[in-house]
Amino acid sequence: MSKRLIHSLAAALLALALFPLGPASAQPQLQDLPPNPQGADFVPGELVVGFDVNLPPVHSHSQASALADSVGAQVAAVTMGAALLSFDVQADVLAMADVLSQQPGVRFAEPNYIYSLPTDVEAQPIAEMSEVPFRTPEGEQLRSVETLKSLRTLVRKGGRTLAIPTYPNDPESFYLWGHWLIGANLTWPDKKISPMVCVVDTGVDVNHPELKGRAVNGYDYVNDDKIANDDNGHGTHVAGIIAARANNQQGVWGLSNGKVLAVKVLGAQGFGTSFNIAQGIIHCADSPARIINLSLGGPSSSLQFNALDYAINTKGKLVVAAAGNSSTSLISNAYPAAYAKDAVLGAGLLSVGAARQNSVTVDVNGDDIITPSTETFTRCAANFTNYGSWVEIIAPGESIYSTLPTSYPFYRSTFNGLDRYADYISGTSMAAPYVSAVAARVWGTAVFNTPADLADHLVAAGRPLNIAVDPTVTSVTNGYNTTGYAGSAPYCWPGNIAPYGAAQDNSAARYLDMAAAMNRAGVTFRITDAQTGLPLTGAVVRVLVSGKVIDTSRVESPINSEVDLINIPGFVYFETQISAKGYLKGVQTFAESRKLESGYLYSNLTGGHYAIPSGKYINLVTTYKDGSSDVDTVLYLPAAAPAAVSAANFGNLYEFPFAFYNRDNLRDGFPLTSTTVVNNGKNPYYSGEYYFLVNAAGTVMNSVRPTVRVFFNGKMIQSIAHTGTCSSTDTAWRPGRLVSSSSGVQFLPDNLCGGAELNPY
Repeated sequence: MSKRLIHSLAAALLALALFPLGPASAQPQLQDLPPNPQGADFVPGELVVGFDVNLPPVHSHSQASALADSVGAQVAAVTMGAALLSFDVQADVLAMADVLSQQPGVRFAEPNYIYSLPTDVEAQPIAEMSEVPFRTPEGEQLRSVETLKSLRTLVRKGGRTLAIPTYPNDPESFYLWGHWLIGANLTWPDKKISPMVCVVDTGVDVNHPELKGRAVNGYDYVNDDKIANDDNGHGTHVAGIIAARANNQQGVWGLSNGKVLAVKVLGAQGFGTSFNIAQGIIHCADSPARIINLSLGGPSSSLQFNALDYAINTKGKLVVAAAGNSSTSLISNAYPAAYAKDAVLGAGLLSVGAARQNSVTVDVNGDDIITPSTETFTRCAANFTNYGSWVEIIAPGESIYSTLPTSYPFYRSTFNGLDRYADYISGTSMAAPYVSAVAARVWGTAVFNTPADLADHLVAAGRPLNIAVDPTVTSVTNGYNTTGYAGSAPYCWPGNIAPYGAAQDNSAARYLDMAAAMNRAGVTFRITDAQTGLPLTGAVVRVLVSGKVIDTSRVESPINSEVDLINIPGFVYFETQISAKGYLKGVQTFAESRKLESGYLYSNLTGGHYAIPSGKYINLVTTYKDGSSDVDTVLYLPAAAPAAVSAANFGNLYEFPFAFYNRDNLRDGFPLTSTTVVNNGKNPYYSGEYYFLVNAAGTVMNSVRPTVRVFFNGKMIQSIAHTGTCSSTDTAWRPGRLVSSSSGVQFLPDNLCGGAELNPY
């Protein structure tokens, strides 16, 4: 850092007004911190002196004044249990710190350290995604953006029913790769308001169109006023990740639906002091905010330790800190994130590393040959992120698109040519607000007694990392800057695998999962016409839990039969109801007593394809898993007129009176067959038993998992799903019999497995 910048910082700080003492905290267990850790930069001529934090404000100020007078200094500012003393800029601050630390009543004396934003990382803009990853029980699946844009959810507004996009309609929604990767799309419509997040940074443009009413001014400790304007751009970018308005047809959307409190502690170029940062943390601690976001870093500091202890252990705040962008496992300049393992602070402080968007290749066997099928890994470390056992949770941090100031000029736009509305920035600075925002959403939907409980929950709900290392690297502490490895990376995430050791081991860390942390899931249903297999446009599907409607969707596209139902509580029973004019009489319940594991979108749920026939006659409809071999169904008419209706006589109504086969799945590969029995009044044409058989055409039945539904004049009278209980050689399944009697139509379940012996004739 240049002397010119250091002197400018000193001059600015000497002009600060005297601040009153904040509330006292319990006496913290200070660490044995060196007076100038790792040669850290500090402001010339300034010294921070700490006293007993339980002293009343007037006594603390008196003690500071007396101490300053004794060494020819001035009191520039006072904060909780500490004072900033100003000397001549040529004074030997380190020697003075050593002298003052020995004085009665002085708990510590240290330079006024200079902190900064983590080192800037060049961000690579990404085009709008063509496919979006979804986490499913079967593994990650990609969905096309065009498909997702066609999905619609029904809402009631102003007495009218409106069909709105299922996912946020913000134009840049599909640039936000990190949102989709952590499952935020499954939770975004949850209406419980999140608690406030305090953003200790370069300030925030509170009048930004996406943040107006969401971001509020806290305090500007750089310029000593109440308007925390962002003259850098970094703080507004962080605030947008947290709280930009969702579904407002402009820009981006944030992960939390609550507010951010802007506290400015860093100047236009991203530099600030330990004293200002401590004041900012204390301001947050005394505010209504419940989470404090610290996307900044520097050396260890007793003053900062005190402030964090007060925020976490006295005021019950969760602190989220960026791990830094130096691509190292060393912690010398990574505070406050490096306090994550501290016995006093660690339980309420989360250190956040950054993940990249795309996959990497790692030569895990060290043979200098990459085998893509076994040595390609996803959700890996960004090539700038710090790592190691002290990094606890990982979030998206590469090329993150978010808001920038619009109300006034700012440093980044002048020197980097950025878009003044939104742009890409990379860094653990962006990963930290991902965690802060999710913490706020989770804290808004569940009760946690302490910040430690919430921190533990976020980590426990996360996904395990891919631990993969190249054994031929030359430096285990030098991250992506090391040499001697094949592939595109020295590791995905390092574990305690040679040559890496316990200090570099990230195996206990987890990848942020918003849907799992909020205990939410989603499900994709396919709704089609049972005769044609085409999308049943206009059909309405809803999910209910304990009788309460959670989400409602409608098939809108004539070419896409899928609907997504989201924000469904995990691990609880829900039911599915469908209505379709001209097909169903009223609302029909299709599935009861289902449970979903949170954190997933269930896109291939057994029985999740609802093929609905015309609202007349008796119809037997069979759906089964995509990708299965040819599946045939056969309807055996009563013995009084023995005959069978199957694909062999597709569409022939007259050969076998009053029963016909609607569609042969072999013709188009679509996993659906349907058969119609024409009824005469309340009964089929023939009385007796109609046997229904499903043949897997040489494939074992357990791999097909069909579901058979029986409809009678627009009402579903039976649904029976194959449970996978056939033997490993069974290729046929008889779900049951259609029975005509004086009391009407019934379907009696058989659930028999076997082969040709199931044929009744």
